[in-house]
Amino acid sequence: MGTYESRPELPQRAIWRSLTALIVLFALLACLIPIGFVTWHAWQSRTAALERGFSEAEDLVLALSQHAARTFAEPGLILQDAIEHVQSDGSGPAAVQRLHGILVNHVKASRVIRELGILDEQGYWRVSSLQQLPTHSNSDREYFIYHRDNTDERLRINTPLLSRLTGKWTILLTRRINDADGGFAGIALASIGAEYFQTFYNTLNIGALGHVALYRDDARLLVRRPFVAEHLLSDRSQAFFEATQREPSGRFHGPSVYDGIMRLAAWRTLEDFPLIMTVSRAEADVLAGWRGSAQIDIGVAVAASCVILLLGGLSVVLLRRRIQADSAAAEAGRQYVMIAETATDVIVRLSPEGRRLYVSPASRDVLGYEPDELLRSNLQDIVHPDDL
Repeated sequence: MGTYESRPELPQRAIWRSLTALIVLFALLACLIPIGFVTWHAWQSRTAALERGFSEAEDLVLALSQHAARTFAEPGLILQDAIEHVQSDGSGPAAVQRLHGILVNHVKASRVIRELGILDEQGYWRVSSLQQLPTHSNSDREYFIYHRDNTDERLRINTPLLSRLTGKWTILLTRRINDADGGFAGIALASIGAEYFQTFYNTLNIGALGHVALYRDDARLLVRRPFVAEHLLSDRSQAFFEATQREPSGRFHGPSVYDGIMRLAAWRTLEDFPLIMTVSRAEADVLAGWRGSAQIDIGVAVAASCVILLLGGLSVVLLRRRIQADSAAAEAGRQYVMIAETATDVIVRLSPEGRRLYVSPASRDVLGYEPDELLRSNLQDIVHPDDL
C-alpha cells in the first residue's frame, strides 16, 4: 500500500450538527438581547410616562382648586355683606332700594355672579339684582327647605339646578338669614352659571377623553367636563369618595364609573370649602407618546433580530456548503488513492513547496524504494548526481 500524508477525517455529519446548533444558539441569544433590552426600556418608559401623567394631573388639580376657591369666596363675602345690610337696615322701601343698588353693582363688577337676591321666610323675592323683581316663590326648592329647617348660617354650595329665571343649569350659593330672635327670616343667594366653569374647563389641554369635575364632599357633582346633564342628578362614585374621605389629596388609577375608560386621576379637597376637585386623563392619551416611541423601538429590535437570524441562516448555508465541499474533496482523494494504489507507474503528489505528500506502491517495483522511504528522504538522496 502507498503512503498518503493527510489529516485524520472527522465525522462530517457530527461536525455539521454541532456547528449548526452553535450557530442557531448564538443567533437566538443575539436576538434575545435587543428584544429583552427594548422590553425593559419600554416598561421603564411606560412607568415614567404614567408618573408624568399623574404629576401633571396633580399640578392641574391644585391650580383648579385654587380657582374654585377664589370663585366661591367672592359671592360668599357678598352674601355676608347683604345679610348684614338686611339685619341692620330693615325691610323698608328705602332700605330695599339701597340694597338693590348694592346688589346690582356687585353683579356688574363680577365676572362670576349672574344674580344676587334675598328671599323672605316664605320664599318670595324681597330684593334682587334683576331689574324686575321675580314674583314666584322658591319655598319648594331643596336649598330653601334646608336653611328653613337648619340653623346653620354658613355658606352652602348647592347642587346644580335648572333656574326658573334663565332655564340654565345654575349653582346657587346660599346663606340663612336670622331675625333678632334667631328665627328663620329668609335666605340670601347668589347664582353662578354652570357654563362659567364649563367654558373654562373646556380650554384645558387634557386630551379629548380628559375629565375635570368639581364635587361636594358628599359625592354630589357640581360641574364636569364633558357636560352630561344626567350626571348632575346622580351619584355613581361612592367608592371613589370613600378614598377622598381618608386623604385630602391622592391618586386613582382605574376604570371610570361614567364611561369605563381606564384613567389616571388626581383629587384634592379644598381647604376653605367642602368641595373636591378632580382631574383625570385617559390612560390611552397619557401613553400616546410612549406608545409611538415604543413601536419604533420594537420595530428596530425586530429588524435587528431579523438581520441576525438572516445572518445565522446564511452562516448555516455556507457552513453546509463548506462541509459538502470538504466531503467531496475527501471522496475525490479516496478515489485518487484507489487509482494510485493500483497503477503500475510511480505516482507522486507534491505540495506547492515541493514536499512529497504521496508516493504510490509502484515505487517498490520501479525504483526499489518503499513509499515511506521516499516520503522521508530528499531528492538528492535517491537521484544520481549526474541526473540532477
